[in-house]
Amino acid sequence: MEIQKSFCVREGNFNVQNILELIQLNSSFDCEVYVKKLDKLINAKSILGTMNLFIYLRSGEEFTMILNGEDAEYAEKQITKFFEKHMSVTSTLFMG
Repeated sequence: MEIQKSFCVREGNFNVQNILELIQLNSSFDCEVYVKKLDKLINAKSILGTMNLFIYLRSGEEFTMILNGEDAEYAEKQITKFFEKHMSVTSTLFMG
């Protein structure tokens, strides 16, 4: 099943430590995990691509997490918890 969840950064930036923790979390899932911002689609288990995308996010900008695979629902819940704990974001869930 594919799950798409959009997030909007409310304030501040993502710091390097949080981004590295997110990549480590994403790597623990069997499903594919991607981040989409505008026309860029990045493998969210990749350090360079993910760092490049998140380091420049600013307040008010949106991005979408795309998860596809058997544990996608579990991964979506864990990623959302991570964002709620470490980063100031709002979210919208789309399941397909």
